[in-house]
Amino acid sequence: MAHTRPHLAFSGVTARQIHDGVPTTTPLEAVVQRPHNYRSGPLVTVRQVRTLATRTVNGHRVVPPVGAVGDLLAEDSATARAFLERHYAGREGNATLAADLAAMGPLPPALRTLLASASIASDSKSEQTLARALKARGITLTQNFPLGHYHWDFAIPHAKILIDLDSFRYHAALADGENERTFVIDRWKANDGARRGWLVLHYTGECVYRHLDRVVEQVADTVTWRTGNRRTRSTPPALLPCEVAPPWTWHHTLRAAGHAVTEPPFFSNEELRAMGVEPGSPEDPNLA
Repeated sequence: MAHTRPHLAFSGVTARQIHDGVPTTTPLEAVVQRPHNYRSGPLVTVRQVRTLATRTVNGHRVVPPVGAVGDLLAEDSATARAFLERHYAGREGNATLAADLAAMGPLPPALRTLLASASIASDSKSEQTLARALKARGITLTQNFPLGHYHWDFAIPHAKILIDLDSFRYHAALADGENERTFVIDRWKANDGARRGWLVLHYTGECVYRHLDRVVEQVADTVTWRTGNRRTRSTPPALLPCEVAPPWTWHHTLRAAGHAVTEPPFFSNEELRAMGVEPGSPEDPNLA
Protein backbone atom coordinates (compact mmCIF):
# COMPACT_ATOMS: atom_id res chain seq x y z
CA MET A 1 0.00 0.00 0.00
CA ALA A 2 2.95 2.32 0.63
CA HIS A 3 3.83 2.03 -3.07
CA THR A 4 0.32 2.50 -4.48
CA ARG A 5 -0.83 5.15 -1.96
CA PRO A 6 2.34 6.96 -0.81
CA HIS A 7 0.49 9.91 0.77
CA LEU A 8 -1.65 7.72 3.00
CA ALA A 9 -0.99 7.25 6.73
CA PHE A 10 -2.69 4.80 9.04
CA SER A 11 -4.81 6.30 11.80
CA GLY A 12 -7.26 5.37 14.55
CA VAL A 13 -7.44 1.74 15.62
CA THR A 14 -5.06 0.69 12.82
CA ALA A 15 -2.38 3.13 14.00
CA ARG A 16 -2.82 1.95 17.60
CA GLN A 17 -2.43 -1.67 16.52
CA ILE A 18 0.76 -0.84 14.62
CA HIS A 19 2.19 1.18 17.52
CA ASP A 20 1.35 -1.69 19.90
CA GLY A 21 2.85 -4.29 17.56
CA VAL A 22 -0.30 -6.39 17.29
CA PRO A 23 -2.03 -7.71 14.11
CA THR A 24 -4.15 -5.18 12.24
CA THR A 25 -7.83 -5.70 11.53
CA THR A 26 -9.91 -4.64 8.56
CA PRO A 27 -11.18 -2.32 7.41
CA LEU A 28 -7.94 -0.42 7.93
CA GLU A 29 -8.29 3.22 8.98
CA ALA A 30 -6.19 5.84 7.21
CA VAL A 31 -5.91 9.56 6.53
CA VAL A 32 -4.45 11.62 3.72
CA GLN A 33 -3.52 15.30 3.69
CA ARG A 34 -5.40 17.61 1.35
CA PRO A 35 -5.35 18.07 -1.61
CA HIS A 36 -4.52 14.37 -2.00
CA ASN A 37 -7.36 11.88 -1.80
CA TYR A 38 -7.87 8.15 -2.11
CA ARG A 39 -11.09 6.24 -2.47
CA SER A 40 -12.23 4.10 0.45
CA GLY A 41 -12.98 0.42 -0.12
CA PRO A 42 -13.92 -2.77 1.73
CA LEU A 43 -10.39 -3.12 3.16
CA VAL A 44 -9.51 0.50 3.97
CA THR A 45 -11.41 3.62 5.03
CA VAL A 46 -9.72 6.90 4.10
CA ARG A 47 -10.38 10.43 5.43
CA GLN A 48 -8.92 13.74 4.29
CA VAL A 49 -7.27 15.99 6.88
CA ARG A 50 -5.81 19.50 6.76
CA THR A 51 -2.70 18.78 8.84
CA LEU A 52 -0.93 15.44 8.98
CA ALA A 53 1.88 14.48 11.36
CA THR A 54 3.38 11.04 10.76
CA ARG A 55 6.16 8.70 11.75
CA THR A 56 7.31 5.33 10.43
CA VAL A 57 6.73 2.26 12.61
CA ASN A 58 7.86 -1.15 11.35
CA GLY A 59 7.83 0.16 7.80
CA HIS A 60 4.33 1.63 8.05
CA ARG A 61 3.51 5.34 7.81
CA VAL A 62 1.28 6.11 10.80
CA VAL A 63 0.04 9.09 12.78
CA PRO A 64 1.82 9.54 16.14
CA PRO A 65 0.21 8.03 19.25
CA VAL A 66 -1.36 11.32 20.33
CA GLY A 67 -3.03 11.56 16.92
CA ALA A 68 -4.38 8.01 17.06
CA VAL A 69 -6.83 8.27 19.97
CA GLY A 70 -9.44 10.69 18.62
CA ASP A 71 -12.08 7.98 18.15
CA LEU A 72 -11.70 6.91 21.79
CA LEU A 73 -12.10 10.29 23.47
CA ALA A 74 -15.88 10.22 23.81
CA GLU A 75 -16.42 6.56 24.67
CA ASP A 76 -13.24 5.08 26.19
CA SER A 77 -10.95 7.76 27.56
CA ALA A 78 -9.36 5.28 30.00
CA THR A 79 -8.09 3.15 27.11
CA ALA A 80 -6.89 6.28 25.30
CA ARG A 81 -5.01 7.48 28.37
CA ALA A 82 -3.36 4.09 28.95
CA PHE A 83 -2.27 4.00 25.29
CA LEU A 84 -0.68 7.45 25.52
CA GLU A 85 1.02 6.58 28.80
CA ARG A 86 2.58 3.49 27.20
CA HIS A 87 3.91 5.32 24.17
CA TYR A 88 5.12 8.46 25.92
CA ALA A 89 6.78 6.71 28.85
CA GLY A 90 10.32 7.17 30.09
CA ARG A 91 12.83 9.97 30.07
CA GLU A 92 12.15 11.01 26.45
CA GLY A 93 8.37 10.96 26.85
CA ASN A 94 7.91 14.70 27.38
CA ALA A 95 10.14 15.68 24.47
CA THR A 96 8.56 13.14 22.12
CA LEU A 97 5.06 14.28 22.98
CA ALA A 98 6.03 17.94 22.57
CA ALA A 99 7.47 17.23 19.11
CA ASP A 100 4.36 15.32 18.05
CA LEU A 101 2.05 18.08 19.29
CA ALA A 102 4.09 20.74 17.49
CA ALA A 103 3.59 18.87 14.19
CA MET A 104 -0.17 18.59 14.66
CA GLY A 105 -2.91 21.14 14.19
CA PRO A 106 -5.14 22.51 16.97
CA LEU A 107 -6.09 19.86 19.52
CA PRO A 108 -9.71 19.02 20.38
CA PRO A 109 -10.59 20.16 23.93
CA ALA A 110 -11.26 16.54 24.93
CA LEU A 111 -7.72 15.55 23.96
CA ARG A 112 -6.24 18.46 25.92
CA THR A 113 -8.24 17.35 28.95
CA LEU A 114 -7.05 13.78 28.52
CA LEU A 115 -3.40 14.81 28.27
CA ALA A 116 -3.77 16.96 31.39
CA SER A 117 -4.86 13.88 33.36
CA ALA A 118 -2.37 11.41 31.87
CA SER A 119 0.93 10.32 33.36
CA ILE A 120 3.44 11.31 30.68
CA ALA A 121 7.11 10.21 30.97
CA SER A 122 6.52 7.69 33.75
CA ASP A 123 9.11 5.00 34.43
CA SER A 124 6.85 2.76 36.55
CA LYS A 125 3.26 1.92 37.43
CA SER A 126 3.67 3.53 40.85
CA GLU A 127 4.65 6.80 39.14
CA GLN A 128 1.59 6.56 36.89
CA THR A 129 -0.65 5.98 39.89
CA LEU A 130 0.72 8.93 41.84
CA ALA A 131 0.71 11.26 38.83
CA ARG A 132 -2.93 10.52 38.07
CA ALA A 133 -3.91 11.04 41.70
CA LEU A 134 -2.06 14.34 42.03
CA LYS A 135 -3.49 15.64 38.76
CA ALA A 136 -6.96 14.65 39.94
CA ARG A 137 -6.36 17.03 42.89
CA GLY A 138 -5.65 19.83 40.43
CA ILE A 139 -1.87 19.79 40.88
CA THR A 140 0.13 20.68 37.78
CA LEU A 141 3.34 18.65 37.56
CA THR A 142 6.10 17.51 35.24
CA GLN A 143 7.47 13.98 35.26
CA ASN A 144 11.08 12.98 34.62
CA PHE A 145 12.07 16.57 35.35
CA PRO A 146 15.71 17.51 34.57
CA LEU A 147 17.52 19.66 37.12
CA GLY A 148 21.27 20.02 37.13
CA HIS A 149 22.91 16.62 36.69
CA TYR A 150 19.78 14.72 37.72
CA HIS A 151 16.27 13.74 36.71
CA TRP A 152 13.43 13.78 39.25
CA ASP A 153 10.36 11.57 39.07
CA PHE A 154 8.11 14.59 39.63
CA ALA A 155 8.46 18.34 39.83
CA ILE A 156 5.79 20.86 40.79
CA PRO A 157 7.53 23.95 39.44
CA HIS A 158 5.15 26.65 40.67
CA ALA A 159 5.67 25.39 44.25
CA LYS A 160 9.33 24.37 43.72
CA ILE A 161 8.70 20.83 45.00
CA LEU A 162 10.64 17.77 43.84
CA ILE A 163 9.44 14.20 44.43
CA ASP A 164 11.20 10.87 43.96
CA LEU A 165 9.75 7.40 44.37
CA ASP A 166 12.37 5.00 45.68
CA SER A 167 12.33 1.23 45.67
CA PHE A 168 13.65 -0.69 48.66
CA ARG A 169 15.06 -3.34 46.33
CA TYR A 170 16.64 -0.64 44.21
CA HIS A 171 18.61 0.61 47.21
CA ALA A 172 19.26 -2.75 48.89
CA ALA A 173 22.93 -3.64 49.20
CA LEU A 174 24.35 -5.87 46.47
CA ALA A 175 27.71 -7.55 46.39
CA ASP A 176 28.82 -5.62 43.30
CA GLY A 177 28.30 -2.31 45.10
CA GLU A 178 26.09 -0.89 42.34
CA ASN A 179 23.19 -0.14 44.65
CA GLU A 180 25.52 1.43 47.21
CA ARG A 181 26.65 3.71 44.40
CA THR A 182 23.04 4.61 43.61
CA PHE A 183 22.32 5.23 47.29
CA VAL A 184 25.24 7.66 47.57
CA ILE A 185 24.26 9.47 44.36
CA ASP A 186 20.70 9.88 45.63
CA ARG A 187 21.96 11.57 48.82
CA TRP A 188 23.85 14.13 46.73
CA LYS A 189 20.90 14.45 44.37
CA ALA A 190 18.60 15.40 47.27
CA ASN A 191 21.18 17.86 48.59
CA ASP A 192 21.52 19.40 45.12
CA GLY A 193 17.77 19.90 44.82
CA ALA A 194 17.55 21.49 48.26
CA ARG A 195 20.46 23.86 47.61
CA ARG A 196 18.79 24.99 44.39
CA GLY A 197 15.84 26.15 46.49
CA TRP A 198 13.48 23.21 45.99
CA LEU A 199 11.70 21.24 48.70
CA VAL A 200 12.39 17.52 48.31
CA LEU A 201 9.89 14.77 49.17
CA HIS A 202 10.64 11.05 49.06
CA TYR A 203 8.23 8.09 49.01
CA THR A 204 8.40 4.43 48.08
CA GLY A 205 6.31 2.45 45.65
CA GLU A 206 4.76 0.74 48.66
CA CYS A 207 3.69 4.15 49.99
CA VAL A 208 1.83 4.76 46.75
CA TYR A 209 0.20 1.34 46.54
CA ARG A 210 -0.75 1.05 50.21
CA HIS A 211 -1.13 4.66 51.37
CA LEU A 212 -1.90 6.71 48.27
CA ASP A 213 -4.38 8.95 50.09
CA ARG A 214 -1.76 9.93 52.68
CA VAL A 215 0.89 10.61 50.05
CA VAL A 216 -1.46 12.81 48.03
CA GLU A 217 -2.61 14.60 51.18
CA GLN A 218 0.95 15.42 52.19
CA VAL A 219 1.96 16.60 48.71
CA ALA A 220 -1.19 18.71 48.25
CA ASP A 221 -0.81 20.33 51.66
CA THR A 222 2.84 21.07 50.95
CA VAL A 223 1.88 22.74 47.68
CA THR A 224 -0.66 24.90 49.54
CA TRP A 225 1.95 25.87 52.11
CA ARG A 226 4.67 26.61 49.54
CA THR A 227 2.38 28.75 47.40
CA GLY A 228 0.89 30.77 50.26
CA ASN A 229 1.78 34.32 51.13
CA ARG A 230 5.06 35.22 52.79
CA ARG A 231 3.56 35.16 56.28
CA THR A 232 2.12 31.64 55.94
CA ARG A 233 5.30 30.33 54.32
CA SER A 234 7.36 31.53 57.28
CA THR A 235 5.31 29.31 59.61
CA PRO A 236 5.61 25.50 59.42
CA PRO A 237 2.40 23.84 58.23
CA ALA A 238 0.15 22.16 60.76
CA LEU A 239 0.68 18.44 61.19
CA LEU A 240 -1.52 16.26 59.02
CA PRO A 241 -3.32 13.21 60.45
CA CYS A 242 -0.74 10.93 58.79
CA GLU A 243 2.03 12.87 60.58
CA VAL A 244 0.53 12.80 64.07
CA ALA A 245 1.29 9.09 64.45
CA PRO A 246 4.77 7.89 63.38
CA PRO A 247 4.84 5.71 60.25
CA TRP A 248 5.96 2.58 62.09
CA THR A 249 2.55 2.50 63.76
CA TRP A 250 0.54 2.50 60.51
CA HIS A 251 2.71 1.95 57.40
CA HIS A 252 2.08 -1.45 55.83
CA THR A 253 5.74 -2.23 55.13
CA LEU A 254 6.89 -1.40 58.66
CA ARG A 255 4.04 -3.27 60.31
CA ALA A 256 4.61 -6.31 58.10
CA ALA A 257 8.31 -6.25 58.96
CA GLY A 258 7.51 -6.46 62.64
CA HIS A 259 8.65 -2.97 63.54
CA ALA A 260 5.25 -1.86 64.78
CA VAL A 261 2.88 -2.34 67.64
CA THR A 262 1.54 -5.83 67.05
CA GLU A 263 -1.44 -5.81 69.41
CA PRO A 264 -4.25 -3.26 69.64
CA PRO A 265 -4.69 -0.52 70.50
CA PHE A 266 -2.51 0.70 67.68
CA PHE A 267 -3.63 4.32 68.14
CA SER A 268 -4.89 6.40 71.02
CA ASN A 269 -8.30 8.06 70.78
CA GLU A 270 -6.53 11.39 70.34
CA GLU A 271 -4.51 10.03 67.42
CA LEU A 272 -7.62 8.53 65.82
CA ARG A 273 -9.52 11.80 65.98
CA ALA A 274 -6.52 13.65 64.56
CA MET A 275 -6.72 11.26 61.59
CA GLY A 276 -10.43 11.96 61.21
CA VAL A 277 -11.48 8.55 62.56
CA GLU A 278 -14.00 8.21 65.37
CA PRO A 279 -12.91 5.64 68.00
CA GLY A 280 -15.06 2.53 67.79
CA SER A 281 -16.25 3.27 64.24
CA PRO A 282 -15.87 0.72 61.42
CA GLU A 283 -12.79 2.69 60.25
CA ASP A 284 -11.06 2.31 63.62
CA PRO A 285 -7.85 0.34 62.93
CA ASN A 286 -7.78 -0.77 66.58
CA LEU A 287 -10.73 -3.02 65.77
CA ALA A 288 -9.18 -4.52 62.66
